[in-house]
Amino acid sequence: MKTWPSEHFIRYLSFGNSEMLLVNSLEAHKEVLQTKAYAVVKPKVFERLLGRLVGKGVLFSVRAEHKLQKRFLAGKCITSFFI
Repeated sequence: MKTWPSEHFIRYLSFGNSEMLLVNSLEAHKEVLQTKAYAVVKPKVFERLLGRLVGKGVLFSVRAEHKLQKRFLAGKCITSFFI
């Protein structure tokens, strides 16, 4: 981040030569978390490590489960849950 402060994404190699993408700007965070949320693959390593601490929740759920959890958080799905 200090080397390339103006770059939105920084690609690097992690454990076992697996590609990682570091999100380095607010615009990039918005793109990853909102615009292209279902196109970005979340690393399983972080899911295993952080999932134990914070639970699976919206952060690590995928596709249909993620959409359902977002609807619950927005209050759009509560009545259909109790019926």
